[in-house]
Amino acid sequence: MLSLLRAKDQRLALWSLFIENVTMIHPHLPLGWQALACRSEMQYTPEHIAILRENEIFVFGSNLMGRKTGGDAYTARRVFNADMGIKEGPTGQAYAVPILDEAMRSVSPEALCYSLGRLILYALDHPEQTFYLTELGRKREGLPADTVRDLLWEAIRLISEDAYKERAVPSNLLIPQRFTMPRDTPC
Repeated sequence: MLSLLRAKDQRLALWSLFIENVTMIHPHLPLGWQALACRSEMQYTPEHIAILRENEIFVFGSNLMGRKTGGDAYTARRVFNADMGIKEGPTGQAYAVPILDEAMRSVSPEALCYSLGRLILYALDHPEQTFYLTELGRKREGLPADTVRDLLWEAIRLISEDAYKERAVPSNLLIPQRFTMPRDTPC
């Protein structure tokens, strides 16, 4: 029992030291956020996802009819058990971000920005999970990746100006490298 307590104390001490170092490096960065400059190649969403661990979540573009018949939505339904009819939010081992309206046209930029904001807040509320944001708009959705990237960063700015300035995302949200914004910030 004593050895378990010591191991726990050691983990807490290491975590405390880590938090102090992060705070010293990025003093304005809110807890739970990570500057992209501090990420390794492995901390971005891979181009193809076929399998996830139990605590990992596949984030995909959905439509406001809740149908999952093509692209990453089909993968979410078939591989990660996303339910038909779910338009936005957690479903199965996935998270739906609506990018198409009921007529299967792109949602407004404002609507997508707020949906991305809800995803970010959900990720921050669930630090035990890792979210893999796919390249929304890369397939049949028809949204340019640059537009989605800009809306992601606008959502981040609306949630935390400090995180936006530091080019940070929630530490448990992996994004495609294409969605990063260039800026040299030493880690």
